Amino acid sequence: MPSKLPADKADEYKNNIIREFEDLAKTAKEFCGDAASKKLFCSKVKKVQIFTKTSGDPETKFAGGVFTVTTTNQMSSGGYGMKSEMEKW
Repeated sequence: MPSKLPADKADEYKNNIIREFEDLAKTAKEFCGDAASKKLFCSKVKKVQIFTKTSGDPETKFAGGVFTVTTTNQMSSGGYGMKSEMEKW
């Protein structure tokens, strides 16, 4: 069962999740700079999900067409994690 976020940190987590979405959008837009790359991205990515956790390191995984981004209140991983996963394609 997921742990409850500390109330005094809620805004930090919320702001970091917003930054994750912005980083992911920027990275996807950069990747989709031409028709072939956009087609590749659209054929591979079916879903993006973002989770937050209260401890540990952030991470980005890609499996089964799903980018799963896990963030903390202090660190994000989406942009650079997404880019490194796409470079494997």
